[in-house]
Amino acid sequence: MTATLLRPVSDATRPVQSFVSPFQSRPRFPALPEVDGPGRLKLPMDRKKQTLFTVPLLVLTLIAAGFFYVKVVMVRTEYNRIVTELIDEGKYDEAATAFEALLPRSIGKMTTQVSRDLAETYRALGDDPGLNYDGSRQHFQRAFELDPEGMQPHQMRVLQSAPGKGATAN
Repeated sequence: MTATLLRPVSDATRPVQSFVSPFQSRPRFPALPEVDGPGRLKLPMDRKKQTLFTVPLLVLTLIAAGFFYVKVVMVRTEYNRIVTELIDEGKYDEAATAFEALLPRSIGKMTTQVSRDLAETYRALGDDPGLNYDGSRQHFQRAFELDPEGMQPHQMRVLQSAPGKGATAN
């Protein structure tokens, strides 16, 4: 049996771990920018490229925001016109057509408002006493598709009855 002798580890083979202060890794004060003439800073090339990219991007963003704002204002104006000129005067057929045209162009909360008002318009059309039973049922069906929570009990009874029964349905 041979015995292996354990050799002590010398300081030369041990890895040196030195303490590095966090303040040693960066300069204490930032370097002063270089000046390229009176009152002009000399920007590094990367900074120039960044500026050449950032300014057009900012301009395009502002233009897009402007178009979005104009679209929102136009939809809101059209919505107000439909309500004041058509709904308030009881022209529900024209209002339904106008709301149908406005619905795809509306954005965000305005889509929900237009959809609810369109459903209310169809409910008002279906409640017209001069309309036959099947016509009322069609209007109530469209109103139910748009806003099921807004349906009144008598409107739901018309929807649940069999089509073509006429006024004799319960």
